[in-house]
Amino acid sequence: VEIPDDLQEYINELHDNCLKQLGLTEDDHKNYDINDKDPKMMCYMKCLMINSKWMSPDETIQYDFIINSIHPSVKQILVPALNKCREISSKNNPFQLKCDKNIVR
Repeated sequence: VEIPDDLQEYINELHDNCLKQLGLTEDDHKNYDINDKDPKMMCYMKCLMINSKWMSPDETIQYDFIINSIHPSVKQILVPALNKCREISSKNNPFQLKCDKNIVR
């Protein structure tokens, strides 16, 4: 998928802000293994989700907002993945972590 420049710029800004807020480096991000569930990187993901307004601070995924505001170039890929997320119970929510409240607002 080719990401349009305006979307990439927005993603980069979110990425840079969350790395900075959490005291992470590009190497931390580059070396992240999704199977590891490193708490720092899970807080990074939570930061991205909250700052993009895809998740509320109480960890509720904002499905309607995502679907209604998603960039058209990635909609066909993201919507099916998003719908699979609806099946994740709150007990299995990977974002339920004790992240610093000042970091993820």
